[in-house]
Parts: sequence; structure tokens; C-alpha cells
Amino acid sequence: MNKDLSPQNEPDGCSWKRLLLCVLISAVTLAAYYPAIRGGFIWDDDDYVTQNLHLRSAAGLARIWLDPGAVPQYYPLVHTTYWLEYRLWALEPLGYHLGNVLLHLLAALLAWRVLKQLAVPGAALAATLFALHPVHVESVAWITERKNVLSAVFYLGAALCYFRFAPAETNTLPEKTARSRFYFSCALTLFVAALLSKTVTASLPAALLVIIWWKQGRIPANRWKPLVAFFLLGTIASLHTIYLEKVRVGATGPDWDLSLIERCLVAGRATWFYLGKLAWPDPLVFFYPKWAIDAGVPWQYFYPAAALVLLGLLWKMRGHIGRGPLAAALFFGGTLLPALGFFDIYPMRFSFVADHFQYLASLGPITLAAATATLLWRKLPPPHALIGLVAAALLLLMLAFVSHRQAASYRDAETLWQRTIAANPQAFAAYHNLGTIRAGAGRYDEALAFWQQAQAIHESAETCRNIGQLHELRGDLEAALQCYQRALELQPNYDKALVRAADCYLALGRLEEAETSYRSGLKHEPKHPGCHLGLGLIHEMHGESAEAESRYRLALEADPGNARACVALALAALRQGKLKAAEEHLRRLLETNPEQPEAHYQLGMLLAHQEQFAAAERHFRSSLVKRPSHAPTHFALGSSLWQKGDRARATEHFRQAVQAAPGAFGHRMRLARVLAEQDMNKEAAAALRGALSLRPENEEALELLEQLEKNAPTTMHQSPSPGDTGAQD
Repeated sequence: MNKDLSPQNEPDGCSWKRLLLCVLISAVTLAAYYPAIRGGFIWDDDDYVTQNLHLRSAAGLARIWLDPGAVPQYYPLVHTTYWLEYRLWALEPLGYHLGNVLLHLLAALLAWRVLKQLAVPGAALAATLFALHPVHVESVAWITERKNVLSAVFYLGAALCYFRFAPAETNTLPEKTARSRFYFSCALTLFVAALLSKTVTASLPAALLVIIWWKQGRIPANRWKPLVAFFLLGTIASLHTIYLEKVRVGATGPDWDLSLIERCLVAGRATWFYLGKLAWPDPLVFFYPKWAIDAGVPWQYFYPAAALVLLGLLWKMRGHIGRGPLAAALFFGGTLLPALGFFDIYPMRFSFVADHFQYLASLGPITLAAATATLLWRKLPPPHALIGLVAAALLLLMLAFVSHRQAASYRDAETLWQRTIAANPQAFAAYHNLGTIRAGAGRYDEALAFWQQAQAIHESAETCRNIGQLHELRGDLEAALQCYQRALELQPNYDKALVRAADCYLALGRLEEAETSYRSGLKHEPKHPGCHLGLGLIHEMHGESAEAESRYRLALEADPGNARACVALALAALRQGKLKAAEEHLRRLLETNPEQPEAHYQLGMLLAHQEQFAAAERHFRSSLVKRPSHAPTHFALGSSLWQKGDRARATEHFRQAVQAAPGAFGHRMRLARVLAEQDMNKEAAAALRGALSLRPENEEALELLEQLEKNAPTTMHQSPSPGDTGAQD
């Protein structure tokens, strides 16, 4: 090691320069990511934060650590940070985004410190490139990818401590002193923390050995011994993640059916793709086009072959150019390995590549580029050296500008999906997600159009299920059932479609088919809360109250935040006349989830039964905040307003109930009655004709329509009952 490159031999007075450089790196990084800091939640941020009920209680924190199935992926340290942040700023996205940016900045500064410790030329430049490179925007601007930035902090901290324990240049282990034991314990602890944040960090012990080989040209036998525990822990964590990815996350099916040769083709092409994005980060897309992999096409073998040739050349030329380039390549490929297609991970369904997969791995090529540029710069005469500094500054500013522009894509989910489609019109998941956003806003026709576009590109069980739920909302249970059945054809063990189909059977009175579906779901997932809940409802219909409550409690044991199970227990208590117990169940649910729409709806119904119409109205309106097009809530609110004598607003909510569920016969009939009672006969007749389009032979509707058309006195002066949903079909 050159003496002038050693961090232990820096001249006095450098501390203030390092501090100034830290401030500059921090300022430029914060400026580059400012649009992301002001962004909102996107895609699966709901599973991780906004709809993650485990963040809201101490019991939830315990489940995050003790139940691997409680959260989408078993990364308890990540979810613990969310849990802590929820205490500070609830669901305000600013705090979560700022946390991600600060963790990314800390990772960059730690990378600088590790590279300085290893005496890598251009360590500060490498850290700045890492902080500002646009390929990292996805990891930083996407709250769910806290996994990357948090695990990187622990990963680099572990590396820093390990090389304090045993410097890479030494070929013997240090004596067992208090100092050496302290640094080794810190390294191991930080490595475990990294694994509990994201298991891609399992590559750390291999990376440490690569660095030792780079420094010494060999790996002394005694340098393996301290890393055995690291390898063992990394292997266990990796196997656990692979299992959860398949069993819990759902990385199974045709999208993952690739042969070993095809996986090698994916790996070769992905490696060059990532290097290309580091060299030229444009365009950056959330969902890149998914390549058609075909082992029968000769040119596809070029990518893995070229990667192997490059490694061979770097090995052969190590005596001339040094071991650094090969070490950087090995670090890059080894760290990328889990995301190269050899293991089944859920995002492979959408694309074989994603920017966030190379977050840590990018340190290899970035460090090599920075070190090479620095060594070349040091050989330049002073005038040219100044030009080199200006060029480096311009490069960093350009990267900051591109990152700033890319971060703006994460302003909100709709912006992200629209920009994704603009860059990749075949991104079926973007259409699917736009449809979900439109459906959440009650714009069902637009939602259906987006989902149909998604299906035209790539038919999926999830989109079939969503279209089915749209039919359910509109009251067309038969059409919904067909969609769920198609979803199950595409993905036979798709529990969400299975339970929705069973719910449709239940609503249609086909109890035997419903029970069969629920029990089939329990064979696949014995603790599935939706299946226990459905079986409880069937027991309820058979008058088996004790069995029903037992099922509801099993559903709550499997998912303590399950709103439907809690509501079912409340309704069971209500049917037994236990009004206070029912109200307690609902209020307890609202304590843990204040925005839960079904709890507000049912509590409103309970209060309306007790003729507390003002309180009921407040809960119905709270429910509509989350479900603005929920027909039963509009109907119930209309009924409460009618009882209060506010007929104009009541009528408007009855109209919205019909608009939200045009297939609900009972809603149309009730609207016709209230319109006729207000002598709005023409509109009442139109409502009756709509009802008759659903049930042409209904005698009551025919008789009432005849009376209206003859301008005869009607017998429709029947006030809506506050406990009637009007949805009797």
C-alpha cells in the first residue's frame, strides 16, 4: 500500500476539509432528492405502511418480530423503523421519505469511510457518485425500499468494523484483545441487522474475502475462520427468504417456469443491462420491458458468454492492470446474484430487472470508475488537472439534475404509473395499478378500461379479481363469480380470488358451494382469516351461534387487525341483543384503525337502530371518506337523513346508492318510493323502470309503475328503516 494513500497517514488539517466535503455531499444529495421528500405513497407502500395495522400497537411490533407471516417480507428491522415513525408522524409521507433520503446519505458517507480505510483512490468521488447516481432514485424515493437503504447502512457499518478487527492487508488474525473482540462483535451484530433488513446483504462475507484477495493476492487460510459464522447466518437467512418469497409472497407459476439455461441467459443479459444503466442512466423505468428469453435463439448466448470472457480477461491481465478491476467485477456480480434470475423473486413477474436490485452492487463499478479517474487525474499536469476537476464537478451536477428529475416521478402513484406507461406501453402492472387508483376514487368505468388494457397485454389473476370486485360493487354477483373463477383458472391456489368466489356463493345463497370453497382455502392456508370468517357466516345462517363465534375468533387470531372478523363478532353480538358488546367490538376496532370504513358503517347502523341518527350520520360519512361509492353506506345515510326529516339530502344519497350499485333491485325500489312520496312521479317512474329491467316480472314494481302512470294515489308512503340496507335482491 502506498504510504500517501493510507488514511492513517493523512496530513494534519484535513478534518475540516472532510467536514466541508460531507456538508457539500449532503446538501447536493438533499437537493437532488427534494421532489422525493415531498412525494406521497405508491404501490405496495400500503402493505408496508398505510394499511399495516401492526404499526399501530405494541402487540403489532411483537408480531413483526415473532410472526414471519405478519408482514409481506420478514424484514423486522425495516418494519420496526416504520413502527417508530408511525409514533412520530402517523401516515404523513414526508417523514418516511426524509428517513429514506437520510439513510441513503448515511450509506454514501459510510461507503466513503470504508473506501478510505481500504486506501482506495477517489473514495470521496465514489461516495458522491453513489449518493447522486440516478439508478438509486428508485431505492430512495420508494418508501417500501427502505429495505435497501437501511440494510446498506448496516452492511457498510459491518464491513468498517470487520476491517478494524482485521485489516484487509494483514495475513494473520489479531490477538484476542478487548479491542479486537469489540470490533468483531460489532461487525457480526451489524451483519445480523443487515440480514434483518434485507437478505441480499448475505453476500457480505464473500465480499470481504474478495477484498482480502484484492489486497494480498491470496486468501490466507486463517482469514476464513472468523467468517464462518457470517456465512452460516447468511445462508439461513437466504433460505428463509427464498421460502417466504415462494410460499408467502407468491413467486410461483408460469412467470417463473424457467430452465437452468434460460436463467443463465437472463443472468447474462441482466448483468450487462445494469452496467449499461450505470454508464448511461436513461431512460429509467419502474417496470422495464420483460425480455422474451428463448434458449433456441443463438444471439441471446452472447450476454453470458461476454460476461465470462470479460472475467477471464480481467483474471489474465491482473498482473498488468492490477487485481482491482477483477475484484470490482466479482463484487458486482456476487452482490447481484440473488436478483439475476437464479432464484424466484416476485418482481420477475413484471420484469427481469429493476433499478433497486443493483443498489449495493453498484458500489463495485462506481468505485472502480472513481479510482481509475482519480489515478489518471493525479498524473495530469496542473492546468489539465484543473480541467479534470471541473469535468468531475459537471458530471456530478448532471447526475444530481437527472436524479432530481427522476425523483419527481415519485410525486404520487398516478404520476409514477403514467410515466411508466409513457416509457413502457407494455407495462401491464402500471395499467392495473392505475385502474386500482381510479376504482378507489369511485371512477369505475375508467378503472375497468385500465384493467381491460392490462388484461389485453397480460392476463392475470389479480386483474380478474379486481374486475370481479367491481362487478360485486355494482351488484352483479354472477359476473363477479365468473371473474373469480377465471382468476382461479389462471392461479389455482390464489386465496384472494378463492375467498371472493366463496363470498359470492354465500351472497347468492349457494351455501354448499361456499362452504366447499372456504374449506378448500383452509387446506392451502389453515389459518386463512377470510375462510374462517366465511365458515362462521355459514354457521350463523344455520343458527349455530357458538360455532360461528369460534370461527370469527380464529379469524382474529390469524389476523388481529381483521376488520371483517371484528365486525362479524359485533354483528353476532347484535343479533343476540348484546348491543353494548357489539358497540365495544366496533369501537375497539376503530381505536386500532380509526379510518376503517366497515367499522364506521356498522357502528352507524347500530346507532341508527338505537335512533341516534346524528351520531350514525357522522360514522356513515367517515365510512364514505374511504369508500365514496359504497352503495349500502349511501343507502344507510339516506335512511338516517330521512328519519331526521332532511328529505333532499336523503334522496341524493339514495340516488348515489343506485348509481354505485345499478344491479341492486332493492335500491331502485326504495328510491322510487321516496321520490313518489315527494310527488316526483316522473323520476320515480324512471327508477321503477330501472328496477323492472332487472326483474321484469316483479309484481310490486309493475303495480307501482301502473299507479304512477295513471297519476293515481300510491301506497308508497313507507319511510325507509334505518337498519335496512335496501339491497335485498
